Amino acid sequence: MTERSLYFRQSPENPNITINGLTSLLNISKKQVETFIKKLKDAGRIHRDGGDRYGKWVID
Repeated sequence: MTERSLYFRQSPENPNITINGLTSLLNISKKQVETFIKKLKDAGRIHRDGGDRYGKWVID
């Protein structure tokens, strides 16, 4: 398990984190965060509950 996926699994208390917040937290580019989120969504490990602005990430 990568450091990034470990962060998602251990951080359900912050489901409203933004992509910019993840770039700062993980010290990676915005494009890398977007790619990582896409991979997690495609694998069925996370999904977005609500819209882009007021939604939150839910770990499946």
